[in-house]
Formats: sequence, structure tokens, C-alpha cells
Amino acid sequence: MHSSILSIRSSAVAHLEKVSNIADLIEWKNELLGKTGELSSILKSLKDATPEERSTLGKDANTLR
Repeated sequence: MHSSILSIRSSAVAHLEKVSNIADLIEWKNELLGKTGELSSILKSLKDATPEERSTLGKDANTLR
């Protein structure tokens, strides 16, 4: 799952570099942080992780946020 967070981060940075106006920025934000966004799905899956994994993954996900 840690690789998923790194993948989302690199994808988000690449997409952010292509943003050229406010509408694109809002769309990017919603895709990443929205209710059904990529990061939200990672955070929802933390409940299935072990306590050790949950701590590390939670910190990484919050840093990305």
C-alpha cells in the first residue's frame, strides 16, 4: 500500500504541473482529495491494515494531503 501512496504522489505532482487555470486546479484537487478521490480510498483502506502498517501509512497519507 505504501507504493500506492508513492504512485498517487508522483501522479498528482505530474498532473499539477499541467494545471493552467483555476478550473483545472479545482478538478485536480477533487480527483485527489475529494470524497471519492484517490487519497480517500487509501485512507478508507487503512482499517484493514495492521496497527504497525496503519501508523506508517497514515503518516504518509497525511503528509501527501
